[in-house]
Amino acid sequence: MKIVSYVRETFLEFENHISLVLFCYGCNMKCSYCYNYDYVTDKSRIIDKPVETIIDENITPLTDSVVFLGGEVTIYGEELLTVSDYVKSKHRLLTKVFSNGTNPKLLLEGLHRGCFDFVSVDFKCYFPSDIITYNDSWINYLWGMDFFLNQCVENNYVDRIEVRMTVVPEIEKDVTIIKKICDKRRIKFVIQDDVKSMCDKM
Repeated sequence: MKIVSYVRETFLEFENHISLVLFCYGCNMKCSYCYNYDYVTDKSRIIDKPVETIIDENITPLTDSVVFLGGEVTIYGEELLTVSDYVKSKHRLLTKVFSNGTNPKLLLEGLHRGCFDFVSVDFKCYFPSDIITYNDSWINYLWGMDFFLNQCVENNYVDRIEVRMTVVPEIEKDVTIIKKICDKRRIKFVIQDDVKSMCDKM
């Protein structure tokens, strides 16, 4: 797993917890409104240390959790589960994963095995959009999201997940649909700020 940056202590990414946040290199989507795509796909920023070393060196007495952000963390497959297990077994900390939901089976495996205490899934949009580039078919993406959410309901993981959506004008029409999908399953739905647009205006 390759890390491009980290924040040692923040309470912004995991509600009611002080987290070490790791920004992982790479993403399998490209969204025009992403505020950190260039950052997390810049190979020159990769920290030349094993992720376990970065974790060991940056946990403080206040740290009670480790958060994995991207880019997209699930592109690392089984390694993500292994590193999460490391956090839990060696440091006895909670873990949270942010994902675009393109690998629902891995997210479910992490929840099943207890590797992830919480998963935040960014539901990009319901209808295909020119502002989001994804190599796989959009039908597969929607099927995967539906599968993930249904499995979370069936396995009583609803309290361990949330669905986020970054709203920009091009996909604003999708909000109502995605909110209904979540409401039907009693899954928390969060509107996320368009950070890139906010930064551009500053």
